[in-house]
Amino acid sequence: IEVPVKVGAVIPNVLIMAPEIESLAGLLRQDMLPAGWNGSIWDSEAKIVASTEADGRTRRIGDTVPAETAAQANALRGMFVAVDLHGTPSVFAYSTSRLSGWRGVVRVPVAVLEAPLQRSRFWLATAGGLATGLAILLALVFGHGVAAAIGTAAEVARSTARGSRPSPVATRVKEVNEVIGVLHATSEKLHEREQHLEFTMRELQHRTKNIMAVIQAMARQTARASGNMDEFQAAFANRLAAVSACHDILVREDWRGASIVELVKRQLAPFTNGDPDSLSIQGAELTLMPKAAEQLSLALHELGTNAAKHGAWSVPGGSVAIDWTIERDADGPARFRFHWRERGGPEVRAPAQKGFGHVVLQRAVPASLSGEATYDFAREGVTWDLAAPLERVVNTSLGGPSQEAHPQKLQSTLNAAAETTEIIIDRLNGAPAEPAPAVVMTPPVLTIVRSLTGR
Repeated sequence: IEVPVKVGAVIPNVLIMAPEIESLAGLLRQDMLPAGWNGSIWDSEAKIVASTEADGRTRRIGDTVPAETAAQANALRGMFVAVDLHGTPSVFAYSTSRLSGWRGVVRVPVAVLEAPLQRSRFWLATAGGLATGLAILLALVFGHGVAAAIGTAAEVARSTARGSRPSPVATRVKEVNEVIGVLHATSEKLHEREQHLEFTMRELQHRTKNIMAVIQAMARQTARASGNMDEFQAAFANRLAAVSACHDILVREDWRGASIVELVKRQLAPFTNGDPDSLSIQGAELTLMPKAAEQLSLALHELGTNAAKHGAWSVPGGSVAIDWTIERDADGPARFRFHWRERGGPEVRAPAQKGFGHVVLQRAVPASLSGEATYDFAREGVTWDLAAPLERVVNTSLGGPSQEAHPQKLQSTLNAAAETTEIIIDRLNGAPAEPAPAVVMTPPVLTIVRSLTGR
């Protein structure tokens, strides 16, 4: 600070007051600049009057700031980026005194400002690397677990393909466990189907053997009652067609049973010639057991054949009425009743000779169903009444196979039928009687044996 000293009209002296450089540096150090920052004071000519490094030492006092750097400090205050006296890129912030034109300048190297950002980048990169490594490790661990689970599922699938029954195996992957569960359920289903197929094949073998023997017996009986070969062929073919029609229905229903309405209509369709007035059917819809369906098919064929040849359907205007009921008695089991009534035909006369149809209607069918039948040749028309326990005729189960499909029971019946039909053929061929094998014969088989052998 310069103050003139005036003595009268003359100014012989000038009073100058200037702060010591060390005091200015002390003032700069009191600002507590952060580490790496530097404060300085420039005079109006851009010379460094005072300066302090981060360690508090003064340096380069009296040096002139580079012109390109000083040129940027051209306002009262501001901030710019330039190269310092050391050649280091730095950020300068300054403020200019209005009285003296001196500037207080704070300088910090760009590297010092960017150091926190670099540290943040470093730690961010380090954390990212660690996260990536952890993700890869977890992926390897989980991938190994998933691969092991899939391998287990593949082995279960291979076992299923080989026909084995693998046990359900638990893995650490829920979805794979669900797949293994499905494979296990599938193998169980396949095993059940294989067992069912094996049983069906055994059943088919025995049924084939049984039906072939019965067909041979039917052929011999039909031949005995036929006057010539044409008559034999027609009668025998019709009887085979009746059996085949019944089996078509049973096979379609997986041998669970047959609809009585469909069975009646299908068996009698060849005799009615499409005349709706020639046949009347009344009765609730019932599902017949396989054996009952077979027996009733034979009976309907014989009744229809007789009606077409000699009864109501042999003349125009004749008709047949069929109905069935279920009688429930509180004192006993429910019974199934089936009625056949012929009306409008020629006068009925009882046949002089009882043939195969009479045996079927009077003895074989009722015996096979543990029931009884009445075959009446009334003058106004033939009637046939069948009564049998309901459980022997109607399948009352809901959707499941009939009780006749029980493997042990059906196997026993078929074995007895096969061995018994061999006896029938031997007797029809005139072979000498031999002691019968120790076979427990079911009622229908025993009845057929007695009727066909005349005993």
